[in-house]
Amino acid sequence: MRLRPSEIFYSQDSICSSFSNSEGIGILVNKICNGSESIHSIPTISVAKVGSKWYTTDNRRLWVFKTLEERGKCSYIDVKEIPSIPDDKMTTKNGGVSVKIRGNEYSNRPPRRRRYSDDSDYDCFGYDSDDNDLW
Repeated sequence: MRLRPSEIFYSQDSICSSFSNSEGIGILVNKICNGSESIHSIPTISVAKVGSKWYTTDNRRLWVFKTLEERGKCSYIDVKEIPSIPDDKMTTKNGGVSVKIRGNEYSNRPPRRRRYSDDSDYDCFGYDSDDNDLW
């Protein structure tokens, strides 16, 4: 099955800023945006229908896919349907619309956006050297 990342909701209210291999979620987005990594290297996420909405147990990967979708790098993703979301994973307090990012790479305020022209050689995602915030 295929869904748009924007059609999937977070099951948790917060996520860690890095994966278990210590790679930051923003760094993975950078690699995909600049072509040094393929979006297909990200494992398929699992989703379950709760009411009329699709929720995932793979919240960090969903954050990456949603960020790539916002930047025009991803339209649809393959997903694996599972029967339900475990109760201990359903911690969202806002219906899964957004998620807070925990960790030293990001603050919990929304990321700042920086736009580049089409001929830019810059990554589509990065960090401010001043405060280590996502921009």
